[in-house]
Amino acid sequence: MHRELFSIGAFKVHSYGFMLCVAFILGLVITYRHLKKNFIDPYVVFDIIIAALVGGIVGARVFYILGN
Repeated sequence: MHRELFSIGAFKVHSYGFMLCVAFILGLVITYRHLKKNFIDPYVVFDIIIAALVGGIVGARVFYILGN
């Protein structure tokens, strides 16, 4: 996998960040469809997914800083 997917001027899109974004969006879509199919309010899960996104990224950064 390439480290950098593309760049527009000084803005660089790295492959890891892009794939992380795609994974969260795909997980959100799959969860939404599953809950809608089972007659459960799918909007309840959005708060949990946003909290997991923020907590995962911040936690990974804190762990990296403490480890190095």
